[in-house]
Formats: sequence, C-alpha cells, structure tokens
Amino acid sequence: MLGPVFLLVALVLYVILVLVLKSGVLDSLIQGGRTWERGSTAARIRAFGFTIVAVLSIMGTALGVEAVVEAIQNAV
Repeated sequence: MLGPVFLLVALVLYVILVLVLKSGVLDSLIQGGRTWERGSTAARIRAFGFTIVAVLSIMGTALGVEAVVEAIQNAV
C-alpha cells in the first residue's frame, strides 16, 4: 500500500490537474458564475473546498489503481 504505483499515479494526476487549471478550462466552474474578490472569505472557502475535492479525487484514484495493480500481480 502506498507504493510506487500510488506515487506515480498521484503525481501524474497532480500534474494533469495543474495543467488543466492553468489553461483556464475550469474557470467558470471555479468562479461559479460570479467574480470573487481576491482574498475574500467566500473565495478562500471555495478554494479550500476545491482543494479538498482535488486531494480526495487524486488519492482515491491512486489508491484504486494501486489496488487493481496489486490484485493483478497477486493473480499471476
């Protein structure tokens, strides 16, 4: 558990997420149809929420991929 497969998948997903966010593809989703004042409480709460969702999705996907890889290795 939490071996090299997990780390590789987590790093790849993190890089993909950063590239997607930097490209501006998710700006409308992140903004939620509003323009947030930089540093406001609402903007910080929204950013914190998206951070939690991103971390959970990256960790969940990486753990799932690692579990599948281990199951395949054990079956062979």
